[in-house]
Amino acid sequence: AKIDAWRAAERMQFFHSLLLLVSPLVPEPSVTGALALTGITLFSGSVYLLVLLNDGNALRKILGPITPIGGLSLAASWASIIAYASW
Repeated sequence: AKIDAWRAAERMQFFHSLLLLVSPLVPEPSVTGALALTGITLFSGSVYLLVLLNDGNALRKILGPITPIGGLSLAASWASIIAYASW
């Protein structure tokens, strides 16, 4: 199960790093890029740490709620690209 979580974090990091490559093409690249970078760091970073930390580690209680915040940031980065594309 831990290897599956690690691989999911890797995939999310990879595909959203492609978003970082596209972000300079939108009218407000700093917004899209900041959302993507924040999302990648919070989502994938927290999953990586959750996999690496022992089950009893107190930091796991903090990291659990951070993962969905990263996911929301990633979704917002895609929404910003869609919003800018429709202008």
